[in-house]
Amino acid sequence: MSRLSPLTSTLLIIVGSLALLIAQTALWLTASLYNQAYFTDTVVSVLKQEPVRQAMAEEVVTQTLVNRPLLQRLAGTYLQPAVVGILGSSQFETMLRYAANKFHAYAIAQAPQDIIIDITTLKQVLILLTTLTDTSLETALNPVDLPDQITLIAADEIPALHQTVAAAVWVGPLAIIIALALFVIAIGFSQDPAAETARTGLIVAASALIFYLAVPYLNHITSIYLPTATSRTIYTALYTAFTTPLVYRLLNQVFIGLGLTTLVVLSKVIAKNRLISLARRQPAPKKSTRKTKNP
Repeated sequence: MSRLSPLTSTLLIIVGSLALLIAQTALWLTASLYNQAYFTDTVVSVLKQEPVRQAMAEEVVTQTLVNRPLLQRLAGTYLQPAVVGILGSSQFETMLRYAANKFHAYAIAQAPQDIIIDITTLKQVLILLTTLTDTSLETALNPVDLPDQITLIAADEIPALHQTVAAAVWVGPLAIIIALALFVIAIGFSQDPAAETARTGLIVAASALIFYLAVPYLNHITSIYLPTATSRTIYTALYTAFTTPLVYRLLNQVFIGLGLTTLVVLSKVIAKNRLISLARRQPAPKKSTRKTKNP
């Protein structure tokens, strides 16, 4: 096989870098979504964060008093902090884990369903607070009017990840094989393997850095389509938590690529300096002292 031109080698490296990014994403999806324990722990930790609990409490109060706007205005400011405290309690963690398990099951299911949480444990607190803050008997809260369940995330708000996750299982390893094969071809059949190796490190690092910078913008682009502020808050918190391992993967790829380029450059500099040093150490050729006889 003839040597590849620099342009051809560079194109192969670019395609290989894209394949490596696909592999990183696929492996991250597989590790995040197929590990139910990791998934549940991450979701629970997110749902117990203060901003998320504030959003969930606001949604609970709004849905609970949806048919009582006057009572919502009067008692809403008192109810929400109480609900926030309950959502952060250890007793509520069981409910959160239930919701997380449901989200895990539905996110990778072919037919997602609404994620519903049971708020019967909140009823007595809600009734007590609304009764204390409501001076009118006509607006007194009737326990019968309170729902037993609240829809935390509707089915149409759950990302359909079934086909994506199923494909990620085999796409990840395949993309790694393709990337490595392209790198080997580009470097092994290049006109200057050392220079091509350094170029490979730079392109791999640059592609990972671009993807790393794009991760926050992907959150913004996707979250704007969610219908409610609560769902956007929860989605953003979950997105940040779950993409953190991907961000670390990308940063590692950046450092590995730059490290590879640095090693190649340093090795070439060291080799060049050795040649110069050896050339200086060699004695200069002696001039002949024999006189030539004139004919």
